Amino acid sequence: MKLKYILLLLLPLIVVPLGAIDMSVGVRAGVAFNNLHGSFVTEQTEIFQAMGATEVTGYLYATYLVNAFFRLNIFQFLALQAEVLIGPAGGALVATNGTTRLTGITTTALKIPLLLAAQFKLGPGRVSIASGGYLSLPIAGIVQVYREGSLRSEVLLNAEPFESLSYGPIAALAYDIPLGPGFITVDFRFNWGAVSLVPEIMINDTVLQVYSFEISAGYGFTL
Repeated sequence: MKLKYILLLLLPLIVVPLGAIDMSVGVRAGVAFNNLHGSFVTEQTEIFQAMGATEVTGYLYATYLVNAFFRLNIFQFLALQAEVLIGPAGGALVATNGTTRLTGITTTALKIPLLLAAQFKLGPGRVSIASGGYLSLPIAGIVQVYREGSLRSEVLLNAEPFESLSYGPIAALAYDIPLGPGFITVDFRFNWGAVSLVPEIMINDTVLQVYSFEISAGYGFTL
C-alpha cells in the first residue's frame, strides 16, 4: 500500500504537463578539427618509422559542418535534442625525416547525434551542458591519401556509401542568446569515434577511429 501512495505522489512529476514543454528548431554551421586514433594509427606509425621517420604526429584535419537541430525543452531546465549533421570526416598522420610524408583517410559523413542537456540561465541567455551519442554513415567514397614531398596519390578504399557505420559518445556545451523572433546559438562539442569509420577488411584488419572537436553557431526558433 505504501508503494501505491508513493507512486501517486510521484505521478505529477513523472507525467510532464504539456504546458511545461516547448520545442525549438534551428540550423548551425561551423568547423570541426579531426584527429585519428586506433590501431590504424599504430600500424601507420610503425610503417613510417621503418622508412626512417624520426617523428610521426597526428595532423588536425579541419573541415566544415552543417547542422539542423530539433530541441524539446522540458520545465526549462532539461532538453532532448536530435540533430542531422553533414560534413567531411577523417584525419591524417605526418612523418618527417628530411622528407615530409603524409597519409590520411577522408570521406563525407552523415551524422545523427542525440543529446540530453541540463539548462540554466546565465546572463542574457541560457547555458546547456549535454551528453549523448551519435551514429555516422559515409555518404561518399572513403579515400586514403598518401603524399610525399610534391607527389600525391589516392586509393579508393570503399566506393559504397552507407556501408560503414560509426558511433560514439558526445560531450557538448552551448549558449543561446535571444535575438529577434528566435535565438542565436553557439555550440562547442567533442566527439569520440568508438568504432571503425572504415570497414576493417579494407585497411588490413586495422581499426580506424576519429576524434573531433566542433565549433558551430547558428539561429533557432521556439515553436
